Amino acid sequence: ANLTGNFKHAKNVLTVGSVDTTGNPILLSSKGPAHDGRVKPELTTYSMAGTSNSAALVSGTAILLQQLYKSQYNTAMPAALLKGLLINSADDVHNKGVDFSTGYGQLNALRAVENLENKQFFSDEISNNDINTLPLNIPSDVINLKITLVWNDPAANPNDEKALVNDLDLTVVRPDSHIVMPLVLNTSPNESAITSLAIEGEDH
Repeated sequence: ANLTGNFKHAKNVLTVGSVDTTGNPILLSSKGPAHDGRVKPELTTYSMAGTSNSAALVSGTAILLQQLYKSQYNTAMPAALLKGLLINSADDVHNKGVDFSTGYGQLNALRAVENLENKQFFSDEISNNDINTLPLNIPSDVINLKITLVWNDPAANPNDEKALVNDLDLTVVRPDSHIVMPLVLNTSPNESAITSLAIEGEDH
């Protein structure tokens, strides 16, 4: 692990880091990965005073998204959906793609609201060994497509090597049958590996 502390390793929480005005992580902001290679932090936002301010900003945004969802659907938004909205709508900063310094990017509250208002999300259940296919119609003028899969994972057993229990996989199949894999990071315990760019591959 490159990440100190205890609570920030939790897998179903949203760990927040800090970036400067140019999108680069500040020295006070913890960097991942977690002990089993999971991406931490998942999200960042601007703060030159530390991650406490960043976490407060993300928390406030999350509350407003919950309020918007409640006004539209008359129920609370599932935690995994809220986390997915925040991650998917984030602006890519620092290294291209996901990285262990800024996670999936910098908070973009407006885009998160737009994704929610435009119902650009699916919420579903899946059983063991099942495959769920969701067709997407992508307008021809779209130049950037981000697809995010988030779920609440049950607790692992104490001292398990990996915290992951339910291993869900996401792939995108283009009309020409080309399969697009998720972006994954190198979790080898050395600086050059954990600072390298994300590449397509299987993520377990």
